[in-house]
Amino acid sequence: MAIAKPITWGDLYKYLEEKCNFQDIDGQVTWTCHHDLRFSEQFCKENKVNWMVTKEILEGHGGYCDCEVLFNVEERIGPDMHMPQFDLGTGDPL
Repeated sequence: MAIAKPITWGDLYKYLEEKCNFQDIDGQVTWTCHHDLRFSEQFCKENKVNWMVTKEILEGHGGYCDCEVLFNVEERIGPDMHMPQFDLGTGDPL
């Protein structure tokens, strides 16, 4: 039985920081946000994380777009907590 490597919320936060391209230019912080959860969904699909459960959790903590995940969710869900995943062999939730 192939069990997925535990993916943490911290893995998602790091991924989003890169995808949102946060930059400090002369004291002005800028980033890219498409006002949706496209990068979060992409991360979940690439890592066999249950997207529907994750989306509910994100929205329940004020994360309605990728940058809001970093601004609102990161302070509420610790980076070491595991995300809801699937068994790679059976497709069953872990």
